Amino acid sequence: MPTDKLLRDEVSVPRAIAHVLEEAGIHLIFGIPGGPTGAIFDALYDYRDSIRTVLVREQGRAAVMADVYGRLTGIPSWRPGV
Repeated sequence: MPTDKLLRDEVSVPRAIAHVLEEAGIHLIFGIPGGPTGAIFDALYDYRDSIRTVLVREQGRAAVMADVYGRLTGIPSWRPGV
């Protein structure tokens, strides 16, 4: 699905978020599926070949993991974790 299709067609917000993350080259997402983020994790299931989800027990640790992942991938091929 090209990004411009998101502007023309009606797409759910979680699905649009997952698509934009893939287009941005995000390969890892750290977090807890539940509450408001549950729908995003459901949408990410369709992108499981390109985006890997890492489930954590505490959101604070997810932020640290994403930060460390970004730092370890190095420059110039820096890849952010989300």
